[in-house]
Formats: sequence, structure tokens, C-alpha cells
Amino acid sequence: MQRKKNSKGGNTSNLKSHLRYKHPNLYSEYLKIDGNSTITTSEEAQEYNIDDPVLSNLQSNLASDSQGSQASISKDMQPYNSVEKKGFKHLLSVLCPSFEPPSRKYYSDYKIPQSYEDVKNCIKEKLKGVSYLALTTDCWTSGNGHPFIGLTAHIINEEWEFKSFCLACTSLTIDHNSFNIKNSIKQILHDWDIDESKIAGITTDCGSNILKAVELMSFNHVSCFGHVLNTGVTNAFSLQPVKYCTENAVKVRSVFHYSSKMKRALLNEQTNLDLPPLVPPSSSDTRWWSLLPCLNFLYTQNEALKKILICTKHQQMLPTFNQLKLIERILHIMDPLKQLGEALASETKVTISGLCVNLETDSVQLFDNTEDIHFDKNILLEESSTFFSQINYDTEEDGDTDETLNIELSQALNHVELLITDTIFEKLSKRYFEDFKTKQLIQLASFLDPRYKAYCIALFLSKNVPSESTLNDQNIFEAEIEKYIQIPKADLDSDSLAWWKIYKSEFPNLSLLSRKYLCIQGTSVPCERLFNYGGNVITDKRTSLSAEHAEQLIFLSKNSHMIVDS
Repeated sequence: MQRKKNSKGGNTSNLKSHLRYKHPNLYSEYLKIDGNSTITTSEEAQEYNIDDPVLSNLQSNLASDSQGSQASISKDMQPYNSVEKKGFKHLLSVLCPSFEPPSRKYYSDYKIPQSYEDVKNCIKEKLKGVSYLALTTDCWTSGNGHPFIGLTAHIINEEWEFKSFCLACTSLTIDHNSFNIKNSIKQILHDWDIDESKIAGITTDCGSNILKAVELMSFNHVSCFGHVLNTGVTNAFSLQPVKYCTENAVKVRSVFHYSSKMKRALLNEQTNLDLPPLVPPSSSDTRWWSLLPCLNFLYTQNEALKKILICTKHQQMLPTFNQLKLIERILHIMDPLKQLGEALASETKVTISGLCVNLETDSVQLFDNTEDIHFDKNILLEESSTFFSQINYDTEEDGDTDETLNIELSQALNHVELLITDTIFEKLSKRYFEDFKTKQLIQLASFLDPRYKAYCIALFLSKNVPSESTLNDQNIFEAEIEKYIQIPKADLDSDSLAWWKIYKSEFPNLSLLSRKYLCIQGTSVPCERLFNYGGNVITDKRTSLSAEHAEQLIFLSKNSHMIVDS
């Protein structure tokens, strides 16, 4: 039935846009019967139908252009109104003159929610095909003060590849107690149709509320190595001898940060002394590793700094000779820990297996010469603080000839190193070695990693390895373990998953266990990365963005690699 509807006032642009994008069949019919349509000629209206190749091609191009604009919003974390900005419209008019971009409401109310559901369904299908998955979770407060809880999933697929997905970054406007966090996680798992028996483990920070929530859910738990290490190193940086160095490094940075004149003077001295033209780096109180470049700047640029900071007020910021040696020792201790933290934060490689081996190896190396020495921490701290507070700028010139001073300095450096390592490993030991269940979990993961199995053979006999075999034949499983032990371990720089892809047919039971436990994350950094996306979505200019739209945009931006597949 054909029908014309006259309007008494205004225009029908909104109605036409609605028909054009949401009801293409009706829009085609409208084009045929509208005498004033842009596709009619002055003589006779052309007849179009839905099967017309020209119209079909036009609709296809419009859909493709619309999809491209939607991808720009979701992948690049652009605001909805970017499609209405003059520059964007001009760009589209040049690239595709026939395309008229829809309004932002079309994207916010239709296109983005549709893409969200498509990507979610696509990820659901991938998760249905795995036997086990691991989770990471954390809580976050956006720039506008809105609380969220994030949850990520990690799997090892049939091709022995690591895959990570964002399940949710959803609003959490209730109290962040353990009961509510537990219910929020369970609700997300329910929405995704994830059987809790498939959860191999969950990695979180060490907040008491989230630890209790995990305990209530009875999941295998691993404390985030990054958070534990950050706590330990922060405590180590609070030791008075170390504070002398870190506080001076921050003060020196401030001098150059607020004065362009001092920056020019520094550059001139660096040129004269043939030093690398480094600038004082910034640091963050919540990121311990950001202090390392500051300390390195103080150490490597000391000659230039002494020529610039010559006034009494600034000279007090310069490190003494002893403090310079202490900075060198601090960097020597911290650099390997920083590299270990970065390695364990990967989402594409096995990380949990490195926890036990690296920590036990490092602790043995660090305490090898002191494990039988019973020391009083307070006495060492007091003596070291006194030693490194002494002013000795001139020792650099004649210190090498004074054997007594060198012995005292060496002893003081060793004492501070002992205090630092003891402070750090006290936190690490509490989270990974004192809890029997956690220690057993990461030792099992290390045994299943062909790179580290040699370190854990003595700890894991066949009776300690849980069997997932459907053959009900323990003898076969034990024989498989014995064969696995006899095979030479893989190189430390090799890919564990690539190794299992080759040998999975020889070890069917162990390979199943490996896919279960090696997908567990060593850190909750995947959730931290998720919140970085959230910070790019909820910016200072988008503080009024609704929680629902924010959840969809964060989800799509983190899972942007799935948008094309959807």
C-alpha cells in the first residue's frame, strides 16, 4: 500500500534519516513514491526497487562508510560528536563525497551498542571452545569520580596461542566490600555464560577486600607481582640512606623543570663535558621504577651538575661521593627487578611459571653471603644512615688512597644492600612462599613450563601433579610424567607454548594441564591496561559520559582487534 503523508510545518529530515539507516526497505519505498525526491528527474520519476543494483551498491557503500566511522570512534576512543565536527565532515566529503555521516545519536544509540553485542558474541564463541581460562580483576575510579570494576579473560587456544579479552569494565556504584565485589564478578561471569569450574585461577592486587572476595569464590589465586614488588620497593625507598638519594634526585629535577635558564646551562655543560644531552626525567610517587631514570641522571650527569649548582642552596642537593656510590648500588639492585616486572606483565607469553623460579633464584643470589648472618635491622639502618649523611664532596679525589675509607664505604654499601633486599623479599615471601596453596600453584606451573621444569623436579613427583586424564589409568599418567622429566629442558629464551604445540601428542595429559595452569597471569597488569583505555575514553572533556556508554566504548577499544571479525 502506497501512501503520502503531508507535513504542515517544519521538515522531514529526521524522519528520512531514521528510515535511511534503520529501515532501508521502507526508505527505498519512500524514494519511489516521493515526487520531490532527489532521485527524480524533471520529466518522470525513476522506478527503483530494493533489488536494483545501483541502489544496493549505494546502500552497501553507506553501510561500509558508517562502519568505518564507527570503527574510528571505538578504536581511536574518539567522542561521539567527532562525526559532527567540521574537519571530520570535510575529510569525508573529500574521501567519499556521496556519504553523509549520520548524527552522533545514531552512533551512541544504535551503532556502538550493536557493535558491542557483535564483539561480545564473537568472544563468547571463542571462550566456549576452551576448557579453561584465567582471570584478572581490579577496581578503578575514573577522572570524573565514577567507580568501575574490570575483568579480563586469558586463554590458550587450540593452536597454543595466548589470547586475552576484556570481559567488562562495568560500573560499581555500591560499597567496595568483599561481598559486593564477589557478586559483581559472578554476575559478569553469568552474563558471559562462563562456567566457574573453568576458571583456572584469578590474579588480583593485595587489597583486603578483593582477597576476601576471591576466597569466597574459592578460585585459585595469585597476587599480582607488580603490586607486591611495588609495595616492597616503596618500603625500601623509605629507608633513610636511600631517601637521601631519592629526595635529592627529585629536588634536582625540580630545579631544571621550572627554569629554562637552568636547562640551557645544563645543555651547555653537557656539550662542554661531552656528556649525553639528557634532561631531568619526571617521576611518580606511585610508580617506583620512575625514580630510576632520576637516579641515573644524578649519577651520570654529576660532573655537569657540580658546575651548575654552585650556590649554597643548590649545592645541598648534590649527592656526596658516598651517596653517588650508593646510587650506583641501588641501580644495580633495581634494574633486574624492573626487567623482571616488565617480563611478568606480558599478555602474550607465559608469566606465572617465572614467579617461583626467578624469585627463588634471585633470593639465593642476593642472600648467598648473608643467609647465616643474624643481623639487627635497626642497628644496620642507624649506622648506615649516619654514614651516608656525612658531607664528603672531596673524597672522590683522594678516597682511592685511603684504604680505611674504602673499607668503611664498602661495608656500608653492603649493609644498605642487605636492608633493601630484605625489605623487598619480605613482601614477596609473604605473598608467594608463606601461603602454601599459592606456592604449590606457581611451582606446578613452573614444572609444566619446559623452560623451568628442572628447577621443580625435586619438588614435584607424580603424586603431586593433579591428573586430568580421562583414561582412569594412573600408571599411564605417571609414565607420561617420567618421560617428560627425561626430555631436556627448553632454552630459557624459547617459547613455552611453541614447545607444547610440538610435543602435545606425546604428552596428552600434561598438555591439558599446561593449557589450564600456564594461562594464569603473573600480574593484574591486563586490568591496569584496561583502565588506561578507560582513562582515554572518560577524559576531562567527557565527564558527563554515561556509565553505560563508557562501558561499551572501553570494551570496544580494548577488544578493538575483534571489531573487524565481528
